[in-house]
Amino acid sequence: MKCMDKQRVPWYPPLPVVAEFVCRSCGATLTGPLRRLGDPAELADRALAPLVPAGNYWPVAAGYLPTSHQGLPVDFTGCYAVRPDALVGVGEDSDPERWTGCCGPSGTGGPNRICGCGCSVGTQSSDCMWPVAVYLDPQAVRPVQPG
Repeated sequence: MKCMDKQRVPWYPPLPVVAEFVCRSCGATLTGPLRRLGDPAELADRALAPLVPAGNYWPVAAGYLPTSHQGLPVDFTGCYAVRPDALVGVGEDSDPERWTGCCGPSGTGGPNRICGCGCSVGTQSSDCMWPVAVYLDPQAVRPVQPG
């Protein structure tokens, strides 16, 4: 019998080129079909502009976004960035602390978008400090190929 390579390499299922995001808790569809953004150069770099082009999602890679604001963590590495208008049937958390910011939620208050079943599924960041996006939490959502 062959010995297994002892080097630990993380395994992640490949992300679909086109995906819908669903709630891991109840299975509800949270977005329509979105195409995976292949080139980070297409991301917006202006405050208040949508981060991701319409009809796309972006698996947030390390080093592309700020990881804190005024000492508060806002690291969305590993999340799926989508435009707020890509969400379907997703509500807003009623806790005002999750919506802190001067022009919109900064994202520093924690998850503020919820599925109809009540589970937190992501964090909307739409303050005037950076581009606008909802960062879907991979622990709460999963990408599936449209049926």
